[in-house]
Amino acid sequence: MATILIASAATVFILCLDHSTLPHQSSTFPPKSGAKCDGFENVFQILPAQLKRYTQRQRQRQRQRFFIFKHPNSDPSKIFTLLIIMFKKFSSEDVSSQNQVKASVQRKIRQSIAEEYPGLEPVLDDLLPKKAPLIVVKCQNHLNLVLVNSVPLFFNIRDGPYMPTLRLLHQYPNIMKKFQVDRGAIKFVLAGANIMCPGLTSPGGALDEEVEAETPVAIMAEGKQHALAIGFTKMSAKDIKAINKGIGVDNMHFLNDGLWKMERLD
Repeated sequence: MATILIASAATVFILCLDHSTLPHQSSTFPPKSGAKCDGFENVFQILPAQLKRYTQRQRQRQRQRFFIFKHPNSDPSKIFTLLIIMFKKFSSEDVSSQNQVKASVQRKIRQSIAEEYPGLEPVLDDLLPKKAPLIVVKCQNHLNLVLVNSVPLFFNIRDGPYMPTLRLLHQYPNIMKKFQVDRGAIKFVLAGANIMCPGLTSPGGALDEEVEAETPVAIMAEGKQHALAIGFTKMSAKDIKAINKGIGVDNMHFLNDGLWKMERLD
């Protein structure tokens, strides 16, 4: 019986490797039912249908959200959508590795942060001392944390822009462009929800009209002094005001989420 199972598995594997058994390329992604492709992208289409099915519990465990940015090493006309882990349930268990970066990589990180946040330049040597080891923590779904003395200071996705943690932003509140949500949106933002356009355009909300799409922003709240979240704009401030529906800003990191609670990562 075991021999038969092994032989069957080997046969399936050989069939998967045989390009003649794979369908031809499709211009749509994700492919429609029965779509054809050339290569291994849709190899799961020829596997048993039950392998593509997930139970409701598995889907809940894998609940993730989308983060959109233009990869700097790619065609600028292409926008990549990446799945990232939510900080809402973030913990040390999501950490894959920790590495002290080389001096050249450290300089590159410092330069990127200085360009993104010019207001930090006077204190950048204190935040990221040249002689202090800079640790980059790699987490699931291409999430990176930048640590100095075991304290998380910045995070990014793949090669996307670095964003400060809320604890750092509270120390230097004027380094980011600011959006403000009305009182009614506060509880939703603190629950991890993305920021909807009406919450920014209604009385109590406020927009910096110079902000373009795909820009890190501080999310302020009506009647509150400190930022309650770090966001990443899905559209420009002008478009948020004009369209006034749908998600305007992705909620990347908010008060009392997993990253906020992780004051140190030893």
